Amino acid sequence: MSDIHQELYRLRIDSAILRAGGGLLQQDVAHRFGFIQEHHRTWPVTTMCRVLGVSSSGFYAWRTRPPNQWSQRRGQLHQQIMGIFEESRGTYRSPRVHAGLWRGIPCCQKTVAKIMQRDGLHAN
Repeated sequence: MSDIHQELYRLRIDSAILRAGGGLLQQDVAHRFGFIQEHHRTWPVTTMCRVLGVSSSGFYAWRTRPPNQWSQRRGQLHQQIMGIFEESRGTYRSPRVHAGLWRGIPCCQKTVAKIMQRDGLHAN
């Protein structure tokens, strides 16, 4: 009977991780690692890695790795988009925000739209 209780406990934890993660299995590995980092005090890292289909060694390597150039650029772009959106008092949609980026990092309008959508920035 003890094996059944242990299996039931394991399945409950797995279910809780998947519920908390939402659609995380369709996301890239970096998003999964971010979720594990946020919840490492709630559930064991090895359990979350198993449920999310990533290796624990990969997670620990990701944690110590410095941000790559693409991530740094995306963070700078995010800050500039937020600044332009706030300057417009929330009235600019992605085409006008993109037009305002002439003084910043060059990117395409679809990238601006994706970042704004991800961050919930919708024009009033």
